[in-house]
Amino acid sequence: MAKGGRKQKEKRKDFQKVKLKTGKVKPKADNFTNTTFKAHAIQIKEQLKDKDESQPTNQRKQNISDLMCHLNHYNASIRHSSVQSIKELLTSHPDLLLQNLSSLLNNLAVLMTDKDDTVRKAGVTVLQHVMQSVSATQISPFFAILNAHICCAMTHITEAIQIDSLAVLDCILQQYPELVIPHSKELLTNFVHQISQQKKVVQGKRDMLGAELSVNPSSVMSSQKWRIKVLQRLQQFLHVLVKEDKSPGVLSHNGSISQEVRVGTNQVVSHVQMFGQSGKVPGLQEGFVLRSLVQDTKTNSSTSTSSYSPEELFTFITSLVPLLMQCWAEVSPRQQSHSNKMTPNAWETLDGVLNVLQLLWRWMEQTDPEFLPQLQKRYLKTFNLQLLQHFPFYANISSTGRGKKSGNISSASVVTINLAACDVMSYFITANKIEEDWVKKVMSFVMETLAGDGCSLATEHVQNLLHVTGRLVKVIPDEGMVQELLEAMCILYEKCHLLSQNKRQVLNHLAQLTVLQHSKNNGNLLQCTATSQWLSSLPSFLLQVQDGNIDSIQTAVDILLQAASRQYPTALSTIQEHIMSLIDSKSGILLRVPPHLQRKVIELLHYVKEISVDIWKELALCCHDSRLAVDSVTYLLHTLTIWVSSHRSFSQLFYSFLFSVNIGCSKSELAKQQVAEDRNGHISCFKLDQQATDLLSRHTVLNQTVCMCYDVLSSKQHMWESLQNAMMNILTTYHTLPYTTIYAILNTCSTISTSSNQWRDDFTNKLTNCCLAVLTSTVVGSHVIGNVEHDWEEALWGAAVNLVSQRLVLWEKLCQECVKCVPDLDNVDELESICTMLTRLIQTDSMMNCIHRCTEQLQDTVQTILKHPSLASLETRWLAEFKYETGLVLNQLDR
Repeated sequence: MAKGGRKQKEKRKDFQKVKLKTGKVKPKADNFTNTTFKAHAIQIKEQLKDKDESQPTNQRKQNISDLMCHLNHYNASIRHSSVQSIKELLTSHPDLLLQNLSSLLNNLAVLMTDKDDTVRKAGVTVLQHVMQSVSATQISPFFAILNAHICCAMTHITEAIQIDSLAVLDCILQQYPELVIPHSKELLTNFVHQISQQKKVVQGKRDMLGAELSVNPSSVMSSQKWRIKVLQRLQQFLHVLVKEDKSPGVLSHNGSISQEVRVGTNQVVSHVQMFGQSGKVPGLQEGFVLRSLVQDTKTNSSTSTSSYSPEELFTFITSLVPLLMQCWAEVSPRQQSHSNKMTPNAWETLDGVLNVLQLLWRWMEQTDPEFLPQLQKRYLKTFNLQLLQHFPFYANISSTGRGKKSGNISSASVVTINLAACDVMSYFITANKIEEDWVKKVMSFVMETLAGDGCSLATEHVQNLLHVTGRLVKVIPDEGMVQELLEAMCILYEKCHLLSQNKRQVLNHLAQLTVLQHSKNNGNLLQCTATSQWLSSLPSFLLQVQDGNIDSIQTAVDILLQAASRQYPTALSTIQEHIMSLIDSKSGILLRVPPHLQRKVIELLHYVKEISVDIWKELALCCHDSRLAVDSVTYLLHTLTIWVSSHRSFSQLFYSFLFSVNIGCSKSELAKQQVAEDRNGHISCFKLDQQATDLLSRHTVLNQTVCMCYDVLSSKQHMWESLQNAMMNILTTYHTLPYTTIYAILNTCSTISTSSNQWRDDFTNKLTNCCLAVLTSTVVGSHVIGNVEHDWEEALWGAAVNLVSQRLVLWEKLCQECVKCVPDLDNVDELESICTMLTRLIQTDSMMNCIHRCTEQLQDTVQTILKHPSLASLETRWLAEFKYETGLVLNQLDR
């Protein structure tokens, strides 16, 4: 029993129930798995991070990409800090700007609508910095995104965001005015929405939406100041859209014969000035085509300034003008007092309203003038009642004690408003309204300002004043009233300072009204005493202005040319009387102006009826002066050739003038350059200094032009006889000649002379001596004439060889002269120059014909040289070359 009991006990041991006791831990199961674990944070050291060390960073080791990521952070302090860091990086590393331009514009533009004032203002500052550092070409691909954010900011519900958006728009209008033109519709609409709000307007039985000025009593800024800000920006925006003519009556005289017509302006050209032509004109092609500059203004004007069509612009103006009139009504003088004086709080609003109206009317006039009568019919009564009821306006400057004045309105500011009002109302002046009181009021103010203190006004005020005056001259039918306006303009012209911009503007407008306009009344206007005196004073004005005032000189010369081209007697007599003083080499303007103006002064000679001897002499002196450009000299010679072709009695004086220009100096200068004559009596070359070596290219062109002018003249034999006498006089009187004179004589003889021309024997002998002196001097170079540029030597050598090869008699006399002078030579250097000259001539292809035809003369010359005692025992390279070349040529000729 015991043994069996033990076995049963052990058998039940595996299935025995575990008894759980209170307060004791439950034993774990035999198959229990421990699932607990421990976790620790791993910290990576800063130097182990993968960063681009080439990118500039701020003090916190953040590059520009990191900073732009923080611009969208929810914390305003972090956004502001990132904006400041971006500005520091862009300032210290400007190259980052172009590398990240797209990202910068996208991220900074979003900040224009940021709710935090500090972040928004900092973002606007950085955005302005970016726009000031980038060109319009670089920013144009991203401008659409920038424009979208500006539109959002301008129409934002928060007033502070609207105010800051105007700062960005100011920068854009200043830096990229051409980029805002395609987006003008959106931006102009936003301007209107910033100062207006919608309202219901009852028209008949229908309720329609209209607009009225918005008023926000809870605004930080007063409604009036906010409207002033918007009106000023609107004015700047319209300035971009409206292509204002800054200099009315811009003169582009085409009096000269031109082969080019510039196309691309909208100005209608009704005439092209052509010089009278008689015979062939040197240097010009046979024909050219003049294309009409008249363009279809109706099709081009609507797309030239903006994306507005004429109908859309008319609708925009009709929606904006009522708002402008409401702004005017709020601050108009009649609302404040019964006097015409303005308070300091009102003048900025009045000025903004009038300037915007000016620009709107000019814009419509440029886009489609056919809509102007509709605007006149719609707004004439309103403008007359509101703008001119208390016109002209005065500043309310009153003393507040101790010598102080209240307000800061200057007289110039009031003049701006008065002139702007006149300018706006001038668009409503027509011939049938000339007797109305408001027109007389405007004319009275304009006349008093012109004849009074107009000279002391600012440039833009004078421009507006002249603009109104020009419009009055065009529409007023009474010639007496027009002449009174012109007389007042002439008084203003006389009062303005000689070098002032105002004087030039008055000059341009007077020319536009009297010379450039193509109307029936122009002749009568120029016959007015005041305008005739003004036109006669232009030469004196040209002589008084300083060299630096080139624009005024060009304007005055263009006026004279335009008036003379229309055959106005006053202009023609004025040019004839003062042409000598204008071209004077000491006190005239011809040598003091740039080359493009020199041509215009030269064109005045075309309208001179008589050219005296003194004028010819003065013109020759000007041609010798290096201040007169070589192109201008060429143009002068062409102009005078045409002039002489129609004045046959002055041909002899013209011959003398051409010869004086050709030789490059006057007789007095030739007399000063004479040196002691050499022992053989030959002509020697004058030694030129290093500065005179630049004359070669200039004198080459002048000689070619003079020869062309000689060729135009009809009497060839008479011309050649005159030239032969003049050159003979030079070669006989002076034994030392400058390079320019020798080159002119040699090249002219080879170019002008023909086989039918008769050469005098004495002239041929002198010319032979001249050729011998040139050939022997230039072939040796520095041994004879000193340190002279190689170009001059080659040019003189070529001219002499060309002449000798054309005239066989010169080669014969040249050989005879060598035979005559060689026995008397004791210096080996002189023998070297003659031998080297003959060697080089024999090697010249153009001389072979003369050498073949004059074999005996060459043989005599060679034998005479070889018999010289100094060469008997001399062994040099130049002598060996001489013997070889001459022997080779003579042996060939004997065969």
